[in-house]
Amino acid sequence: MRERITRLLSADDPETGRLVRWVVTALLGWVLVTAGPAVPLVWALFGVSAACWLVFLFTDRPWPLALGSAAAALAVGPDGSDAIVFLYPQLMLLVAHLATPFRVGLAVAAADLAIVVGSMMWWQRPAGALAVYATVLVSVLFVAMHRRQFRQSQQIRTRAAALDERARIARELHDVLAHSLGVLRVQLEVADALLTEKKDLEGAAERVRRSLKLATEGLVEARSAVAALREDIPPLPDALAALVAQHRHDHGADVELRTSGVPRPLPPPSRSACCAPPARRSRTPPSTRPARRS
Repeated sequence: MRERITRLLSADDPETGRLVRWVVTALLGWVLVTAGPAVPLVWALFGVSAACWLVFLFTDRPWPLALGSAAAALAVGPDGSDAIVFLYPQLMLLVAHLATPFRVGLAVAAADLAIVVGSMMWWQRPAGALAVYATVLVSVLFVAMHRRQFRQSQQIRTRAAALDERARIARELHDVLAHSLGVLRVQLEVADALLTEKKDLEGAAERVRRSLKLATEGLVEARSAVAALREDIPPLPDALAALVAQHRHDHGADVELRTSGVPRPLPPPSRSACCAPPARRSRTPPSTRPARRS
């Protein structure tokens, strides 16, 4: 149970997620049950505010919060603290919600502040209480704006990281395909020269067979590159150890790897280069060079 709650807290949105919505719903329900306003108008305003909250809860559209916060702001003058419980959460979620335009949220907050001040002055509330409510409302507005800006910057960083990763994958696939297709083109040019100029059918057939082999190897390299990109890139010491073990296995050489110092993170291109499939690092063998035409 504890792990489930911890996972919910870490995965849910801290401002507009499900957990916050249900907590606010329980708080508003508790206020409706325990509140006893002397003015019947307050009950109607509470009902409108609660209905707007329920519309937001089930539709995920922030516009009902504007009407709900305005109704709660009207109830601050005759009621006081109970109306504040309706006003502050709805205003904060409205401003912090990314679907709400910034100017709209700021305009709604200014309207709510004006309604609170006018309502308290109409009901002749003490100046000290008016100053406290207005100060807290402005503080709520600033907190919501700060959280909204922070979440927008997080989205921008996430989008930039996704674009960088997409560009890295494109570079990796380009390197593999450019190498394979370049070698294959050379072999086909040689086969064409042997057929058209020297009439060497056996040599041309050998080049075609070599081209088929190179095409197969290129396909394997491309699949290996895609598989490597799909996997998580290991840390640099682990990647170097894997390369050393593979070299030792392929060549039977006695190779030893020693690492020292404090590990430091590398950018994605450098990490992917150390984890690239060995076939990509191979160069075109001398036998694949085109013959000089006579």
